Amino acid sequence: MLTALVFVFILSHAFRTVTGIAAEPLAIEFDASPQALGAIAGSFHLAFALAHRVDMLIFGQCLLGVGCAPALLAAMVLVSRRYPLERFASLSGLILATGGVGMLMTGTPLAWVIEVWSWRAGFGVLTVMAAMSWIAVFWFLQKEPSQADAQKMPIGTELRGLGTVISQPHTLGICCLGAVTYAAFMALRGLWIGPLLTDRYGFSLLEVGHVALAISIAVILGPYLFGRIDPGPNRRRKIIVWFSAAYAGQFAVLALGRGAGFDTALAIFTGLSAGYVTMQYADVRSSYPAEMTGRALSVFTMAMFGGVAAMQWLSGTTATFAAEHGIEAPRTALLFVSATIAAATFAFWRLPQPPGDPNG
Repeated sequence: MLTALVFVFILSHAFRTVTGIAAEPLAIEFDASPQALGAIAGSFHLAFALAHRVDMLIFGQCLLGVGCAPALLAAMVLVSRRYPLERFASLSGLILATGGVGMLMTGTPLAWVIEVWSWRAGFGVLTVMAAMSWIAVFWFLQKEPSQADAQKMPIGTELRGLGTVISQPHTLGICCLGAVTYAAFMALRGLWIGPLLTDRYGFSLLEVGHVALAISIAVILGPYLFGRIDPGPNRRRKIIVWFSAAYAGQFAVLALGRGAGFDTALAIFTGLSAGYVTMQYADVRSSYPAEMTGRALSVFTMAMFGGVAAMQWLSGTTATFAAEHGIEAPRTALLFVSATIAAATFAFWRLPQPPGDPNG
């Protein structure tokens, strides 16, 4: 069952990062500004291959977002219910790492398909794989003994349960940081890596694909690594703060630019660093009572993916404003991302901590 759910998560990664590779062809065909590209990437992505206008691209992204929405959460909840608490960090890291395989598809392979045929052909390949993932989920998940009739609750009760999580004093800090860490990486890998390397250093689409592939490999290794080295609840939050501060610095340095080789290496290292989101999931798991775990993970995931949409749209808006005033668009966008991470890190550090937290 977990394998089938992770396969869906792999495809969701592929769909949410494809804009980073297809950005230049989309900008040319649709005369799309950086702001429009940000809106397309943020609205998250089937109807794409039928689109002839930017608004249709955004609509297609929204359909894909709805379809992929349960992918990660379903796998995380399955792990939280079927495995002991002490294994959650390592298993969630494994899920996030395996999901990163989807980014490999949108590296060199997809860049080659787009360069030889078109960006529409690339989405055609992903559509076939999405159908395969649906078949896998339909086939394997129905094998689970169902207790749905005993567990069904009215939608109002479910919403009140989410409200209980949101009303906890420490939820705000958790969601502030959760909304920007993964979003920052997605802004880089899913949107700005292509314009950064082509505009600043004249990389070809295939060369950008090679870099995106390397970043994707790094982001596969990151969650697995951080899941294995997770220090446990006593030190985890302090380490999250330090990693977040360093993460903000990486984006600032990348924005300023130190040469093609340095920027490429730093972008790949940033992909590896992004794996510390595994610690944030483990922090959520240990910050709420067992009966609230599923809803707490839901709230955190909503904040995380809502942050992806907002970050890509806002960074695109910032970049468009900069370009209109003769300032390099990717540089401005990445500086905006860095500042957002810094602000969210401060909020996570200073806002109320979970009850009984030794660092609070």
